[in-house]
Amino acid sequence: MLLAVASLLAIGALLGWRRPAPHPPAEPDRVPADGPDEPAEPDLELDPALACDLIAATLRGGASIPAALAALGQACGHRGRELVIGARMLPLGSSWDEAFARVEEHWRVVLAPMRESWERGVAPESMLRAAAADIRARRSAAAREAAERLGVSLVVPLGLCLLPAFVLLGIVPAVIATGGLLLAG
Repeated sequence: MLLAVASLLAIGALLGWRRPAPHPPAEPDRVPADGPDEPAEPDLELDPALACDLIAATLRGGASIPAALAALGQACGHRGRELVIGARMLPLGSSWDEAFARVEEHWRVVLAPMRESWERGVAPESMLRAAAADIRARRSAAAREAAERLGVSLVVPLGLCLLPAFVLLGIVPAVIATGGLLLAG
């Protein structure tokens, strides 16, 4: 029993077990930057392909196009504020261009299939799926191209380091040994 307690104490000492530090004193109540009643908004930057998938799922759930865009914009916090404003302007009679004139460029990929649906009444889900697939295909092609460039750029340093080492450690001793045998014999 004494051996077990001693071994536990030794293991605890080796692992750096210490008494937990006391909590720091509580800071006085601070008012968030957005105001006392508003929680701080997240500042998310959504992947455009994921945004297309989310809007398609929201539309499948029965939401209207403005409601789906507003929900996406609200979920993104400050980055989606202009998207929310544009989505609220659509039911009030604004044109698509007026509503989304101030939206950041990364939202344009998501808004392109939605515009066709809003103006012409075309079902947006297939266009959203196609836009998401296109984004993912371009991203995959760019990743493959970067991997190919990396492979090419690694060949030169490896060749500059390994080729002289191979010659000095592999070929030169063999030539010297063979030359010694030819000269002696």
